[in-house]
Amino acid sequence: MTTATDAVTSRMRRISNTLHLDDLGESWADVDAYIDALFDFEHISEDDWSRLHRESRALRNETAAKLRKKASFKRY
Repeated sequence: MTTATDAVTSRMRRISNTLHLDDLGESWADVDAYIDALFDFEHISEDDWSRLHRESRALRNETAAKLRKKASFKRY
């Protein structure tokens, strides 16, 4: 059986697999809402909730940087 944190990690792939910068916000919002729901239903602790939010924001920022770089190469 997968743990809640494993499920979130799996969902975070949605962020890293995003192909367009315009879709990144929606992908991150989905993961963010999933983390909040797990916390609301007491499947994860407050420490896990905080850590998972930090990880998802970091992944979003990393993916955004890659997509911006990719977009800048396409312009030339």
